[in-house]
Amino acid sequence: YTHAASESRNAAQAEKALQTFQQVLELDGRYAPAVHFGMGKVYLVALRQPDTAIGHLEKAAETTTNVAEAHRLLIQAYYDTRRYEQARQSLRRAQELGFDFPDLRAALQKTRQQSKR
Repeated sequence: YTHAASESRNAAQAEKALQTFQQVLELDGRYAPAVHFGMGKVYLVALRQPDTAIGHLEKAAETTTNVAEAHRLLIQAYYDTRRYEQARQSLRRAQELGFDFPDLRAALQKTRQQSKR
């Protein structure tokens, strides 16, 4: 469901994905990092609700430090909600972990330059 929802931005598929993630979370908390990653991705990419995605992506990035995509999506969600300083902090943390996202880095540099005008 996650892939279908993200690729097609299909709200019905997104809802199915979110329901499934919630069921998994209720059944076994050991899957929480993956569930939060999936829910964050659905909210950000499929439903375009970055505010809702942030909480899930923060949990995913904290617990899955080796998953670049969790960090990239969190930075994107911060950027989309104009929380640029939080996006920069998350980018620095991701870089410390060995990840780099040139497109997001460039977008954040642009916001810094624009704010100096």
